[in-house]
Amino acid sequence: MFSENFKIIILALGILVSSGDIFSEEVGYRWRYFNAPEASNKEVLGLALEAVRKPLGYAEKINEKIFAFSEKLENYIRDWLDGKADAEFPPGFFSEWIDNKKTHDWRLVNYDKIDPQEQWYVLPAYDPSRELHQFSPDPSGTYLRVIFLAPLDSKLKIEGDFPHCRFMDYQIILPLDPLHPQEAMCEVPLVDIDIEPDPGHTNPFRVGADRNAQNRHYHVEFDLQAGNALSLNPEAMISPAYRAPGNTRTGGPFQLTSFKGGNVLVPAVLWLRYYAPDKEAGPLGGVPLPKVHLELPSGEKFWITCDKSRMVELQTSTVRRISETPPQEPYPFIGPSLGWFKMYDIMFAHMEARGYYKSEPWGKSDLGQSKKRVRRSFRLLFNRGADANPPGNYETGPTCNNYNSYLVRPMSLGEDKVIVLTGKLPRFPHTRNGELVMVDGDVRFFSITHQLGTNSEYNKGYHGI
Repeated sequence: MFSENFKIIILALGILVSSGDIFSEEVGYRWRYFNAPEASNKEVLGLALEAVRKPLGYAEKINEKIFAFSEKLENYIRDWLDGKADAEFPPGFFSEWIDNKKTHDWRLVNYDKIDPQEQWYVLPAYDPSRELHQFSPDPSGTYLRVIFLAPLDSKLKIEGDFPHCRFMDYQIILPLDPLHPQEAMCEVPLVDIDIEPDPGHTNPFRVGADRNAQNRHYHVEFDLQAGNALSLNPEAMISPAYRAPGNTRTGGPFQLTSFKGGNVLVPAVLWLRYYAPDKEAGPLGGVPLPKVHLELPSGEKFWITCDKSRMVELQTSTVRRISETPPQEPYPFIGPSLGWFKMYDIMFAHMEARGYYKSEPWGKSDLGQSKKRVRRSFRLLFNRGADANPPGNYETGPTCNNYNSYLVRPMSLGEDKVIVLTGKLPRFPHTRNGELVMVDGDVRFFSITHQLGTNSEYNKGYHGI
């Protein structure tokens, strides 16, 4: 395989990626799978300053809440297993941040009654020329998610078949850590190539492997604990490779929101990504959905589920309309010498872009001071940045893929203008047509997407390769 020169021309009335306005309250509500308090700036700042000034006391207070909830949940599960409690959790058992319009009617399920179709919800790969999806980060990828709750020291176990696609990985929220709330941090990854298949089965993602092998089953598990993610995943959380042998990682049994989310407890999430499914395999890569279950520390198997139909509707519905973004000449700072930003975090990228166009010579602020202010704010509000302790100093943010490098650039279009991108393609394995053998390359997968302006419901487009 040799690289090819490429030239992409984007035709549109106008494209603008710039400010934090993209994450409006409505968009944030639709995107998040949980509810969180609408904290004021004063309340958010108060929590952040408390954590900075008295970190040990702050962590102790949050840990008390974490361990109390875990004990309460485990006691109820054990009562249910002993026939002393109903499968349906009683009203008021969970807070409004767990039991609400998005996720409600929580109940326990016996292991032999688990239905993967009920466990997962899917943002499928799709053809953007036929339909548009608001919250699929890339139309060439299928994003599967499981929402769950469990006591500390439980295990989340999964069995499934390797899909027919270019890339696959699992990612779970971090172990519970008051100083590194999972809503604001990266996730714990487990990439396809590191997963050992079951005996007699094939991992089709390894170079030289039979991509179409019939026997392709695997088992993986996640220990659900509290603590620092790096300490609990000493190899898999080493940036930038995020690689470790074996089928076990350590994540969180439920989630702690950031200062901005009021430091409340909400359900946990597990991501499963299928990039570039084979054309004939469909969005799910031609394999059944994996089966997931939970186990208590003493080994009892179960599952906890809820009615999540409203959340799934918000996140998986197609876009009904596209609002026109009016033509707009580029801001003065968007010139040929601007280059690309290496994205540290989605929110940070928007903060950074806003800082640029509000700085001299385009705005009133000093550019150097703006950069410092953005970094200080990000560090204070999310405990993230180059000078934060791991994993706060890690590159990727929540919902991002640890194995991706994200480059972003603001751009806009005047009337009757086009945007032209030129460059050189990296070498990548060809798999879309069901090729028989996995080969090597500079990258496994890459894509180019765009976001429309803030007046549009739709923000993604263009296929990956």
